[in-house]
Amino acid sequence: AMLHSTLAWWPTIHGYSGTRPERHDRVFRAMNTFPDAGSLEAMRSLGVTHVIAHRRLYPPDAWQRLGRELRTMAGLRVLHEDADGLVAALEPAEIQ
Repeated sequence: AMLHSTLAWWPTIHGYSGTRPERHDRVFRAMNTFPDAGSLEAMRSLGVTHVIAHRRLYPPDAWQRLGRELRTMAGLRVLHEDADGLVAALEPAEIQ
């Protein structure tokens, strides 16, 4: 993920240093239930604008479920999908 982020130098929620702020742990706990309102709000609190999901990290049935949820979740808009994964825009809370 870090290597791929260098393609456009988009910042990641992982950061670029060896330190791990408290908010990192809070966001990663919230991500255990992604995609839901809590995980989206946690990402928004960090200024996240896009979500990239990699197909190889999910079992086939979980990937299908994730794709359905991302297409119907308020506040997310799938921008691109291919054989490797998908990219979704995380809209600011006021747009919902």
